[in-house]
Amino acid sequence: VVVEGSCAMAVTEDPAAQTCRLDGPVQTVTVTWRERREAGHVAPGFDVEARLSCALSAAAAGTPVADPAVVPGTRRLGAGRPGLIWHRDRSARYDLVHDDRWRVIEDGAEGLVMRLVDRGALVGQCSITALPPSDARPPQLAEVQRDVERSLAGQFDHVVHASEATRSDGVRIVRVEASGTAEGRPFRWMHHVLADGAGHRVAVTCMVEQPMVSRFAAADRDLVDGLVVAPGDGAGRTVDGAKSPPDGREARVPAKSRTP
Repeated sequence: VVVEGSCAMAVTEDPAAQTCRLDGPVQTVTVTWRERREAGHVAPGFDVEARLSCALSAAAAGTPVADPAVVPGTRRLGAGRPGLIWHRDRSARYDLVHDDRWRVIEDGAEGLVMRLVDRGALVGQCSITALPPSDARPPQLAEVQRDVERSLAGQFDHVVHASEATRSDGVRIVRVEASGTAEGRPFRWMHHVLADGAGHRVAVTCMVEQPMVSRFAAADRDLVDGLVVAPGDGAGRTVDGAKSPPDGREARVPAKSRTP
């Protein structure tokens, strides 16, 4: 059997052969799976063959096991909707409710990298990094703007827009949007720094090729709207809104938290 289709925006070809040994009811199932996938925007290509064998046997009744990723008291508030995903940082430095068009590329101690794929097109890329806590005053607009110019170095052209505000949950947001070139192509960078009153900080940087700016629209602002800084310290429970249902893993966004 050969199955051709699309998976993660890449063409796949999957020849599969399977055999079953029957002794009355099915006792064992062996499946050989071969998949060849072309590289896509969010995943590498590969050519792999795998063999899976399953056997039926009696087992004791299972015992429910708590999910260690779900920490009591960190349920998100606000009205949820289909098409949202809840991502929680492994070290509980932030959590994020985001559009499911954002696909995770890397997730580790150094930060989270995602790409926005819309109807098969790569629209933009984003990196989220938890910064070391700071006891100093909150980030200032001029300081963040200087950092952006310094980090872009020879790629920087000019600042398109810069703003700062404090949203309803007390998190201060500084946003700097810059224009420039990389490898001879025009780009936009949207850099955000979020800081709460306890000194926890998170940086969110989006990179968009100039022809995709209108399609990207306000995707960076929507992403930041769904980010809670240091949720274990209670930031995720102070935003006004209806109480979460018993299932704490339902994706929900904070109320009244628009970015500047």
